[in-house]
Amino acid sequence: MVYLPRIGAPGPAGVLGVFLAVMSSGGIVGPYLVGRIVDTAAAPASGYALNFHVLGVGAITALLP
Repeated sequence: MVYLPRIGAPGPAGVLGVFLAVMSSGGIVGPYLVGRIVDTAAAPASGYALNFHVLGVGAITALLP
């Protein structure tokens, strides 16, 4: 076991648990939001196109400094 004098041994495990919980929430929320957008669009193709545009803008925004 690694000795961590400032935060103790349970600290990193708790931080990792919170990080993984936040990261996995995208797998729960994402399909629901995509489905709602596709269902409310005039045609399924336009709903999928909107989703790809939103994801593309989000990806480009995430890469900006």
